[in-house]
Amino acid sequence: MTLTKKVDLYKIIDFDSKIAIESLLNGKSQKLFLDKNELNNSAVVGDIVLLVRTNQDNDIKKRKAVHYPVKKIKGRFSDVKEYIYLKMKVLYDFNLHYLGKKEIEAVEKDPAHLKFENLMDEKRAKIEDMITYNADEKVKPFNHTNYRVKTILNSKKIFRQEIGEMYDWGWSLMEIYQLDQDNFVSFKQSSYFRERQRGEFFDISKKAVDFMRTFEDDKDDFLD
Repeated sequence: MTLTKKVDLYKIIDFDSKIAIESLLNGKSQKLFLDKNELNNSAVVGDIVLLVRTNQDNDIKKRKAVHYPVKKIKGRFSDVKEYIYLKMKVLYDFNLHYLGKKEIEAVEKDPAHLKFENLMDEKRAKIEDMITYNADEKVKPFNHTNYRVKTILNSKKIFRQEIGEMYDWGWSLMEIYQLDQDNFVSFKQSSYFRERQRGEFFDISKKAVDFMRTFEDDKDDFLD
């Protein structure tokens, strides 16, 4: 059984008693049908679905459908407004639901991961045409602090630690900004933590920053 027979990306093409989807990665125009309860209520025609029909070990009990809101709908939240963010999400879900892997650190890509990633990139232009957000509508990081993002980014960056290639599988980034003598904010972004792919700002204590200055894995990444 070929890879795309087990797991593939699909475009939602119709809603009726069933949801009609059409393959994006398979060379042939393959159409399937999903029950409405397999997707969340926000899915619309034009969105993308990852469908895992059997996992790598051929023992999946029930197929898994994951929905990605790529079509612009007023008032609907989307963190896949750009191809790079959609790709990170899809590859995370591919690793979790098809390969059965939930990585917490950078590891070598599985051969099936590489094959699926290549299939996505081959169809990148087609997939990007389905993302109907304007070029200036970017994915924004989540801000857990009481500071404005503009204020944070205009303050002094004192730490930067990056592992891997930006947005690639296994990539992670951490930065620390100093707002004044006692207040600091960290920024974290990672491809293999699904909720952190868009990036997050957190408060970080001066005590934690001072400890990092002496910690072997971090001390050389301070910029001040």
